[in-house]
Formats: sequence, structure tokens, C-alpha cells
Amino acid sequence: MNWTTAIALFTIEMRGARRSERTIDNRVQLLRRLERATGTISPLEVTDQALLEYVARGVAASSMQRERSDFRAFFGWMLERGHRTDDPSLRLPKVKVPRRRPRPFTLEQIERMLSTGAYRRTRVMILLGYGAGMRAHEIAKMHGRDVDRDTMTIRVDGKGDVVRHVPIPELLVPELDRMPRAGYWFPARGTNPAPHVHWRSVSDLLRQARDRAGIRGDRLTGHSLRHSYATQLLRNGADIRSVQELLGHATIQSTQIYTLVDEEQLAAAAAKLPSIDVPRSSGRRKLAA
Repeated sequence: MNWTTAIALFTIEMRGARRSERTIDNRVQLLRRLERATGTISPLEVTDQALLEYVARGVAASSMQRERSDFRAFFGWMLERGHRTDDPSLRLPKVKVPRRRPRPFTLEQIERMLSTGAYRRTRVMILLGYGAGMRAHEIAKMHGRDVDRDTMTIRVDGKGDVVRHVPIPELLVPELDRMPRAGYWFPARGTNPAPHVHWRSVSDLLRQARDRAGIRGDRLTGHSLRHSYATQLLRNGADIRSVQELLGHATIQSTQIYTLVDEEQLAAAAAKLPSIDVPRSSGRRKLAA
């Protein structure tokens, strides 16, 4: 069995399990990278040592953890279906991941992203990320039928087929009449066979808006708009259970990262330290005199 056949069969399995297209795409890309890195003709040839060397090549701990999980899914499937007699991913060590911290844009940064050359389509994407806490793949498949103008809510198909209903933010209301009522808000262009843009295209457009706004640092991504949504809600008095529902988190633990003190709050706290007079020299000559 070569890589192409194995990946095609695994993709069918994932779709049968109703995995999201984003999860499927990420796993396919990971397996293709593993194929190139190992130089193997078939996934049957991959050893536990080859997997370990790939995972330990120097990426972030969170990426290592995600790759370990994806390899466990793929090689576990191969074993279960009888394509392999062993599972090399079982010997991958657990990854210790540092406690996650939110990485939100400031309100001033979001305003700059909206006002430094972003076209209307990109501006609406920014508003959906910040104003409704939507992920890139959720924004990509935004459809006119998802908008309930009677209840002023957006129906969001989230991760794991979790559907949530998010109130339409006031800042998005002026755009409603300019968006399709019976079609995708962001239809695909060019040779893309899908009916709507790919989630990677959404991420790229948000990254470009960030760059045009002069905001530096890979730590801030399009997903940081969702972090801003959660952080601002909690900072302004929303209860954590409500924020959990708005974000579509399966557990409260995922939402609790937004309760951590962020850099802006730390800076404000540190600024309260009283000032003291600091001499410009040691004063030893004056003492000696």
C-alpha cells in the first residue's frame, strides 16, 4: 500500500466519522510531510524511530502534541483495519505542553486592521472573528441562511459538529444588508472547486490585514481575534459559562485560559509601583568631603 492509497482510505474513514474538513486537511498535509521527510514509499515502512525523529525535529510543544495525536489516529486506524501489524505511534512519548495563554489583539490593533486598506470582505471577516468569536473555518463557510434576523443571531457550525447560536454584534449590523441572504458570504474564486473559500484563505487575509496595520509578531494570528472576543467579554463582566457557550467549548477548562491575567493587565498593575528618587551617581565624593 503506497501513501496515496493509504491517505485516500484514511480520508474516507475520517469523513465517515464526520471529522471537520480542517482536521482532514491538516492530517493529510502532515502525512505528506512525513512521507517526504522519511523518504518511504509506503506508510508500512515507517518505524517508531522515524516518527520520533520527525516529531522531535524542533517545533513548538503544542505542535508536537497535535502531531502525536494525528499520528496516533492514522497508525491506529492502519492497525485496526489490518493494514499494519503494529502501531509505531504507540511508542511516541507524551508531550509536556506549557500552560497556554491567550494572545488577543488590543482594540486599537483591531481598529488599525479595519482601517489600513482592508477590503470589505476582509473587514467582515475581521468583524466575525472579533465580534462573534468565530474560527477561520467557521468564517469560511458563513452562509446567508445562518443569519436569523428575527432573533439577531448567527448559527455557527463549530468543531465536532457542535452548533452554537451567537448574538450578532452591533458593529456587524451595518454589513448585514450588503451580504448575501441566500448564498455563501465568501464564495470561492478561480479554480477552487469548493462553494466557499478555504479556511486557509481566511487566515491568509487576516494575516495580511495584520501586516498592513503594522502589527508585528507571529504570536498574533487571525485566531487572536477570537481570543480578543473572549478576553473582552470576561474583562467587561460576562460570566465564564456564558462565554464557554458563545465560544463553543466542550469544557470549561478550555475557556479558563481567558481568565488569566494578560500582558496589558500586568503592565497596568506594574505601573502602580510608586516612584522613588534615583541619584545619577554614587555620591561617594560628596560623602568623603
